[in-house]
Amino acid sequence: MFKSLFTPKWKHQDAKVRQEALAALDADQDVSIISQMAISDESAEIRRRALAKISDSKVLQSILLQAGNPADWCQVASHLAGLQAENIDALTVQFNNKKSTWDEQAVSNAITKCDNSALAESLLLSSDDPQILLQAATSAKSIELRLSIVDKLDDLKSLQQLQKKASHKQVIQAVREKLKGIRAKQQHIDDTLQQADKICQNLSKLANQTWDTQFTTKVQLLTQQWQALDGEIIDDKPLSGKRVDNYNEALTACQATIDSMQEEARQAALVQEAQAKQSELCEQLESLIEEIKSERLESCQSLREGLTLLDKNWQQIITEVDASPQMKGRFSGLRETLQGHLAVWEKFESLTPNFIELTEQQADMVSFGDLEKWQKQWTNLEKKLHWPEELAIPSGLEIWRKQAKELQHKLHQLEAEQKKKASQLHRKIRTLENHIRQRNLIAANKLSNYINFELKELVGDFLTSVTRKLENLEPDLNELRDWHAFATTPKKESLCSAMEKLSENSLDPLVLAEKVHELQEQWRELISSDAAADQALWDKFKQAADKAYQPCLVYYAEQDQVKADNLKQKIAICERLEKQIADLRNSISNNEKVEQSHSSEEVAESAKTATETTSQSIDWKSLDKNFRDLTKEWQQYDPVPNNERKTIQKRFNKSFNGLKGLIHSEKQANLDERVELVAKAEKLVSLEDNRKAIEISKHLQQEWKNLGITFFKADREQWHQFRKAIDQIFAQRDEQKQAFKNELKSSEQKIKSLTTQIRSLSELEDSELNQKLEEFDSLRQQWDKQIELPRNSAKKLINEFEKACQHFRDRYSGIGERQLKKRLKAIKDGALLLQQAEETLLEKQAVDITFIEEQLAQLPIDEKGKRVLEPRLQHLKTAINDNEFSENISGVTELEKLALEAEILSETESPESFKNERMALQLQRLQEGLTSRLSQDELNQELHKMFYQWASYGFIQSAARTIINQRFDKIFTRIDL
Repeated sequence: MFKSLFTPKWKHQDAKVRQEALAALDADQDVSIISQMAISDESAEIRRRALAKISDSKVLQSILLQAGNPADWCQVASHLAGLQAENIDALTVQFNNKKSTWDEQAVSNAITKCDNSALAESLLLSSDDPQILLQAATSAKSIELRLSIVDKLDDLKSLQQLQKKASHKQVIQAVREKLKGIRAKQQHIDDTLQQADKICQNLSKLANQTWDTQFTTKVQLLTQQWQALDGEIIDDKPLSGKRVDNYNEALTACQATIDSMQEEARQAALVQEAQAKQSELCEQLESLIEEIKSERLESCQSLREGLTLLDKNWQQIITEVDASPQMKGRFSGLRETLQGHLAVWEKFESLTPNFIELTEQQADMVSFGDLEKWQKQWTNLEKKLHWPEELAIPSGLEIWRKQAKELQHKLHQLEAEQKKKASQLHRKIRTLENHIRQRNLIAANKLSNYINFELKELVGDFLTSVTRKLENLEPDLNELRDWHAFATTPKKESLCSAMEKLSENSLDPLVLAEKVHELQEQWRELISSDAAADQALWDKFKQAADKAYQPCLVYYAEQDQVKADNLKQKIAICERLEKQIADLRNSISNNEKVEQSHSSEEVAESAKTATETTSQSIDWKSLDKNFRDLTKEWQQYDPVPNNERKTIQKRFNKSFNGLKGLIHSEKQANLDERVELVAKAEKLVSLEDNRKAIEISKHLQQEWKNLGITFFKADREQWHQFRKAIDQIFAQRDEQKQAFKNELKSSEQKIKSLTTQIRSLSELEDSELNQKLEEFDSLRQQWDKQIELPRNSAKKLINEFEKACQHFRDRYSGIGERQLKKRLKAIKDGALLLQQAEETLLEKQAVDITFIEEQLAQLPIDEKGKRVLEPRLQHLKTAINDNEFSENISGVTELEKLALEAEILSETESPESFKNERMALQLQRLQEGLTSRLSQDELNQELHKMFYQWASYGFIQSAARTIINQRFDKIFTRIDL
């Protein structure tokens, strides 16, 4: 117990002291100190001595876990294995778990120096270090251990080194078999990895390509190919590592593209559906707004319900898919418009009682004051309502407005009449004042009587203002009358004498009538002051006037007859015009009835024909020319009786204007049709089908020619526009023709280029051709059979393109067969090369085996061919090395039998000396049921097997081999060798 009070000797700096202290320690009582020394003592010898004193396996296991290097670990493990041999496997596993943390060279030295041979062998066999295994395979005493190590070795380089260093025949043979297996396995691995790399490469390339309709199918095909490879065993495990990561990465990218496109398609469908619904709601809003604008509503209840329903549907739709800003703006704008219309309707309904009350007051409106008051109330109510012009007016409001308009018109008319009358009378009063000032009593009396008569039509302020001015002039007018009556009597007597003298003179009737008229006018001027006071003088004047006027009556009677004749001519002209107008109107009316009585397109066309016929039956051109001469004809028949002049002129004017209106209507209708034809022609400019546009334009030109009279200037303007549109249509035709020619030329160049490129691909070697299928598919798909080509060369171009495609397909599909023939030919050439060497050796001549190997290495022989020729080559090398060889007598018999079977199978004629044997073999095959005819593929497979057997036989005597080869040459012709 006092050993720990002072620094113990086993911890002394001197190794000898520590060694003596170790020897003094008790193995049972001081096991912890001994264990510590075995682990941490600086001296390797002391550690070894301490370890030797421990016999407890648990303690040894604890020490083993604390070993810091492979040498110490192997030393502890050797001691533990010596105590418990059954723990060697467990120790081997433990060593393998720890050796990765140690230096490889230290591990190799530790295993080599391990004291326990069983443990060393176990550690050696479990080691993956090629150098350790290689050293043991060449130096181990046990042949079984060497062979076990050979089985353990999988490294090609190590096996090749071992093949060079090994001296034991069994080891050499085992190494050769192992190398052969490794090469075959490596070739299989390389082929598999190459195919896997190609799949990854194609999948990566596909991931970087844009989406097309074959994308998913291509991904599935590559995935199936990978899954078929995934079961392949490479390095004792399925495909893994970077290739799997590359595959998964490319597959994930492809799947992401597929998912993205599917999701994009789904989202696009949802968005499109939602946008369609949103657009439909907007269209419903627009329809509702247009309905409000064009149709009268009785109330706004349906409008309010429609808006509520549209709002509800809109909120539901945008919850599913949010609307675009443009769509939101459109809906919001339409809704605001509809909401504004609804607000106007609601205001109208609230003001309806006011409108009703105001319109009921119209019956009591008589005076200006009442009418003006009502007008002001109506104006304020309309301003308050402010009904938009774009909305359809409610029927009630329209009626009220119509009534208000009538009342307003009445008010304005009455006010205008009063104002006009008052203004006129004011001017008359000013004229009256001038007459009084100028002492013109006649004019003053007339004007005064007129003013007093017109005053009856004035009311209100207008009457008051006029009356006041008239009363101011009354004193002056009365004074003028008194002075005029005093001065006119002598003048009247003078006029009577003058009239009596006229009857005594023989004057021209017209001059006489004029003189009588002048005296009468003077008399009327004189009697203007007081006509009743001069009755006696008037009777005398009247009698003299009648007597003087008697010669004029005869003259006027003659003039009346001329006027009556002129009147008859004018009446005839009016009757002719009226009949002409009636006939024209009947023709036009019948035409309109025909148009209205037809509805179908076919009957409508008949109606159009009837209309054209009717229109053509009226000679509008002659009618227009005669109309221009009508005024001159009318003026020829003047004068007419005065009492009939206004009536007949009015009748003529009515007929004249009626005919003028019909001609104008016809001209306007024809002008409208010309405008419509221009509009149709201008629309044809934007029509995509130019051929159809040209065909229609020809009909339009014919219609233009068939149109009747119209206004000259307007006709010229429309004709220039029509001609411009027609010219544009024909210009487009020319452009399209040129564009079509250019397109045909481009299509021709394209298919020629594609044909050339495909032909170039077909001429490639098989190694390159095998990689060009995708490029061929891409080139072939670039040509669309719907594309038009020049008619004279289309068939030839398409045939050349199809021939090029078929030539590539034939070349591509024949790659496998050509490669097989190439490999078979290489095997044949190799077999003949070995045959030549074997025959040379049989002739006791030297053979350069290195040259043979070099020649074989240059031939493209596949693995199967190598498995066939390799034994012959090894046999040849062995024979050369051992200088021991002999002719293969049995091989001749076997090859002859093989040739006979192949001749029977391929139905090739056998040599005459083998006829009996062939018959016997055929009989045997017949008995065994082997005479069924093989398919071409089965026949080729059997011949290929026989070819490999032929190539495997060596050391056949030259003469026998030549005969056999001649027989096989005929047979191999079946497989093109």
